Amino acid sequence: MMRVTTTGLAVALALTASAAFAEISDAQVQAGYEAAIDARMAFEPERAEAILEELVAARPNAPQLRFDLAVSQAEQGQCAKAARTFSRGEDLAQTPSFARAAEVAMADLCPRLAPWESSLGFTLGYDSNINGGATTRDIMVGGVPVRLSDDAMAQGAWGYTLSGGLDRLSLTTGVAFRHRGDAVDWRIGPSFKWSFDHEGLLDSGPGIAGRLSWEITPKSGLYANASAYWIENERNPLNSYDEIGLGATYVRALDRRNMVARAGVSVLLRDYENDLQDLDSYTAEIGLSGSLTEQIGFDLALSHTVNEGRAVHPFFGERRSDDVTTLSAQASFAQLEGWYGRPYLGVRHTISESSFDSKDFERSSIVFGLTRSF
Repeated sequence: MMRVTTTGLAVALALTASAAFAEISDAQVQAGYEAAIDARMAFEPERAEAILEELVAARPNAPQLRFDLAVSQAEQGQCAKAARTFSRGEDLAQTPSFARAAEVAMADLCPRLAPWESSLGFTLGYDSNINGGATTRDIMVGGVPVRLSDDAMAQGAWGYTLSGGLDRLSLTTGVAFRHRGDAVDWRIGPSFKWSFDHEGLLDSGPGIAGRLSWEITPKSGLYANASAYWIENERNPLNSYDEIGLGATYVRALDRRNMVARAGVSVLLRDYENDLQDLDSYTAEIGLSGSLTEQIGFDLALSHTVNEGRAVHPFFGERRSDDVTTLSAQASFAQLEGWYGRPYLGVRHTISESSFDSKDFERSSIVFGLTRSF
């Protein structure tokens, strides 16, 4: 059995006595990490947790430290706490190999516990097609009022807007059969969606959803998703729709600053009862995430979406397609992380060019909020 070395113990004690965000060298981090592993091997997970908490405070964007911290917590029976730590590490690593290792550890140490995730965000920005410019959101089609979606309204207005994520709540639940192979982990099962706004239930419906993660190498992998839903609108039957979604994202961990590169494609097909709203969307995205500093993480993304309609609008002209390009940059701040989550701040710029004139716009936004896993 391994024993704690004198040097490792000294480093561990020094880390424990230090301030939460003290500057420590990579050599000290390595020595402290070895001391934590020695403590775990000596069946002292409490001491390992204390050391690793200080290491995570000093290197909060390092997924491996989060992984070992979660294991030490799970070994003490702190399953909910371990699930949160694993989840944050998975967000940072963004690779199937990390996710798989975390799942195996949780299955061994904390069976039957499933974490869930929630986020809250706001957008403040300038919009050349601001939604508040319209006097009404309803049009008459065959004597039946149809409520237009925000992005389909003819605005012709200029201004600023502040919007929050609390005006609409979407909830998805489900169960799934899961198979974990040597390299491929997949699940599929029934699901149900609800959507609420300030007036109550907006729409809901059943569906089926599946996900696959494929660990190609320890540093690269593929995520794939597929779903189908049949959504009934509670207020207007013409806004009910059938939806099919498909997507795949390739990720690869790079060798510096915890960086992970990704590239993905997705398809979303919506068939509305009101054929005027039918929409097929095709999106390609590339992205890069990692650490700007020991305390600040970043995410850069560039996406291009092509939306294809199927009908001539009786009021706003012919809509053949929309081309939407979005560039975003976001930073998260580990030194401000707490029970409430991790704050983030970013900018986003979107350019929309459409055969449907009311959807031509440029939109610049500042996004900010908190995100955490429970």
